[in-house]
Amino acid sequence: MPRNPSKPPVVCQFFTWRLLQRDGVYYADGRGGKHHLGKHSLGTRDRATTLVLLRELDHQQAVERGLADAAASPRVSNVSIPDGWKHYLDFSGRSGVQGGVSLGSLKR
Repeated sequence: MPRNPSKPPVVCQFFTWRLLQRDGVYYADGRGGKHHLGKHSLGTRDRATTLVLLRELDHQQAVERGLADAAASPRVSNVSIPDGWKHYLDFSGRSGVQGGVSLGSLKR
């Protein structure tokens, strides 16, 4: 039975990437799988910036392989969890005619 990876892969919209760190700089490794995407330096030492750059790299590689439209850019959302819950509850709290959920579902 194979061992579990110490660092799980990052699943983006089109491909799955492994993040590596060398001298503190993050690298995206897409050499596994059927597309053989190569290893790319993300040029940053910050994890949050790395994830944003990884989404952009994922979209760029998908465009090169004809899986995505070049005009559509990856959407990066900076919504915090409390703000996200507020938006969800506001959206779900609408009337049933407008596509909201029942009061029992909203209460849960």
